[in-house]
Amino acid sequence: MRKLQKQLWGKVFDVVTNIVRSSEEGNSQMEAVYIAHLQAIYFLQEALGQPAPFLTEALADYTEDAAEAVRLYRLALAQSSAYPDEPTHTKRIWMASRLLELGDSPRRVQS
Repeated sequence: MRKLQKQLWGKVFDVVTNIVRSSEEGNSQMEAVYIAHLQAIYFLQEALGQPAPFLTEALADYTEDAAEAVRLYRLALAQSSAYPDEPTHTKRIWMASRLLELGDSPRRVQS
């Protein structure tokens, strides 16, 4: 993993850890703050033209709108093609889960 990607991964990990901790503590206000922080990191990376599939997946994981989450998972899968070591199984599993939530069949999922 390139150094910049490694730094970004650490930043995303910290934010997601805070989202989970806030959720477990029942602090929805702080959870929303950390989700907004995750979104800001995502939009910055996109603006820099440096998308990261693990970041896109993380944002999808914390997106309430199921259709938007599916769009993000599909984007994360497409971004993964530039990173041969990027795992895709979690992206596929969670996308299938969100498709079921929408009443769609995961069998129709295309990568």
